[in-house]
Amino acid sequence: MRLAPLGPEWATLRQLCLDKQLGGNDLPDAWLSAAVVHLGEHLVSFDRDFRKLLKRSQFTLLSPAYATLAKVASALGLVVEQLRR
Repeated sequence: MRLAPLGPEWATLRQLCLDKQLGGNDLPDAWLSAAVVHLGEHLVSFDRDFRKLLKRSQFTLLSPAYATLAKVASALGLVVEQLRR
């Protein structure tokens, strides 16, 4: 695993905040978005606010149905583990 250096994304963050007139609670999402853009990465989240900050090619919005499926799968995994004991 490689930890990416952070800091150079600040120029991207500043421009994003100016372009989108962001402030307050938008700033953490803007910082993550700037890091994604700067590093050429892709973000996956349940938070739909990222749609206004990232291009479609840079962001995947997970649906609540996926979260429910993940919870069910996790619960089933716990049940199977308990049955194995």
